[in-house]
Amino acid sequence: MHQLLLLNQTSSVDEYTSKLDNLRHQILLADLHTSEVFFVERYIAGLRPKIRSAVILHQPEDVDT
Repeated sequence: MHQLLLLNQTSSVDEYTSKLDNLRHQILLADLHTSEVFFVERYIAGLRPKIRSAVILHQPEDVDT
């Protein structure tokens, strides 16, 4: 959880998404009840500002979106 909270995009969106997906998988193995909303908000918060703004406009309901 700590790694996920500190995760920020430092390279491509694909690489950032892959790192988040790996951490998400580990967290869900420990607690299946972790909210998808939490993961979406954490994903958006870690994106670079320009990309973050564009993603927020689309109001994604899950990380895949």
